Amino acid sequence: MVTITKYDGAPGTGKTWTLTQDFKTALSSGVPPENILFTQFRKEAASDAKGILSTASGVKESRLCNVRTFHGECLSLLMRNGIVDVKQEGGYLISRKDLKEFGIKYGYSFNTKDSAEKDKMDQLTTFYAYCKNNMVPPTKGAMKVYSKEVIPFSQKKEFYDNYEDYKQEKGKIDWSDMLNLVLENGIMTDCTVQMYDEAQDMTPIMYELSKMWGDDAETVYYAGDPLQTLYSFMGASPEHLMNTEGELVVLPVSHRLPANVWKKAAWMVTDRNKYRAPKIETPKEDGQMIVVDYKGLSTYLTKRFAKYFAPDETAFHLVRTNYQGHAIAKILAEMGTPFGGICGWTHDEIQLYHAIAKIKEGRTPTVTEYKKLIDHVKKTDLQYTGKKEDLKSFFENNVQQVNALNNWYLSNSFVQAVRAGNPGEHLTNADSMLKLKINGMLKNGVAAIDESRINRTQILTIHGAKGLEATHVFLHAAVPPIIKQSMLTTEGRANEAYVWYVAITRTMKNLIVVSYPGKNYPIPRMCA
Repeated sequence: MVTITKYDGAPGTGKTWTLTQDFKTALSSGVPPENILFTQFRKEAASDAKGILSTASGVKESRLCNVRTFHGECLSLLMRNGIVDVKQEGGYLISRKDLKEFGIKYGYSFNTKDSAEKDKMDQLTTFYAYCKNNMVPPTKGAMKVYSKEVIPFSQKKEFYDNYEDYKQEKGKIDWSDMLNLVLENGIMTDCTVQMYDEAQDMTPIMYELSKMWGDDAETVYYAGDPLQTLYSFMGASPEHLMNTEGELVVLPVSHRLPANVWKKAAWMVTDRNKYRAPKIETPKEDGQMIVVDYKGLSTYLTKRFAKYFAPDETAFHLVRTNYQGHAIAKILAEMGTPFGGICGWTHDEIQLYHAIAKIKEGRTPTVTEYKKLIDHVKKTDLQYTGKKEDLKSFFENNVQQVNALNNWYLSNSFVQAVRAGNPGEHLTNADSMLKLKINGMLKNGVAAIDESRINRTQILTIHGAKGLEATHVFLHAAVPPIIKQSMLTTEGRANEAYVWYVAITRTMKNLIVVSYPGKNYPIPRMCA
């Protein structure tokens, strides 16, 4: 008889830590690590979990072969049962090249820059994925996909059929097929202990698989927070976790959330869906909860926040959608603040900046930094008549002479622009955001950037911040029109409440709501 336990864990209560203790208990009772299934919703989270479990248990990561995503487990089962051949000529998985060919054949544009056409393709692909993840025919899937302009059902059904025909013609599968094939063929995993983390975001087909696999298991664990359901557009719902058989255990203590922040989040989400936030203990200390108008954000960051933002603290700027992050990135760039996430500094950009900053200060860049600078300097600013690649090779082959070479290959106008702190207009292969970031950092006198500085301040979507935490959270409250449209229904309001509940509960200390009057998501007694 299988034993099923369901952990209901509010933010900061240690869902993954609890599963880790159960993992160690299973090992101590004699279960081989190869016989323990531990799934995560995302590939990155699965990789992190493997490291956490290895460190906690002392088991080498190579033996944690069933710590992975649902798709990873299903692909492994399909391969072991001869349904998928990874050595298949031309590959077994639909590729970008295949999608391009499919688009040409049937008249679809997957890489379009036209916003209307892009929205259409987003609708079609989301519709297809929804049908597959929910095991429903196109007639039911069409009722669940929201968009700016609703595509007629006939077009969605046509896309669904065309894509199915194309995959069959190519003899290939896509990611959604992996789960469906395992379920259709009744392929069982040989894991006697099964752990499903982030269970609130599991789709109906994932739950069906877990129930099928659970029939052969001895112990099954689900860990999640029903109120953190973020992927409703793929079919995830709190009901799946709450209605699954098993003993419900509420994790009682959050070690992250200030008392007043938890009260705010719990009040808001309980008021907007049919499930109540659990009663948990939190640290007694309150955090700061303030509202800043978006027009005054730059002033607030420079005049107030900079004074109490300690070197060992972190800050998130959370936005509802990716494109909203660009305006915040522009503010941080102009301030000369290193940041990661949306429009954040990349490794190559850091190398380029180090070369420029060193030239400004009269120091000699490294060969790697010189090479990156050559990639971005206009040909007219190089006192070198050959190809850029030849100049880069020269630096590589004359490493010992770099200090003596100094900046002989750069034009005086470029060097003067660097020393004046405005080299942006002299750079090629650099968009306006990169130029803004470089000029802002030079103006702020930043000599060097390292990964720790980038990680201190990040611009993330709310979905991208799931599972993360920061000392200070700037919650940008603007809601795009398409999302406001989805909130016209009871289900839509509940689904959106889960998203903002996740956002509010990322902070360990202070919550700063950035208000966009007329566009805000309503947060009780903070913004409407």
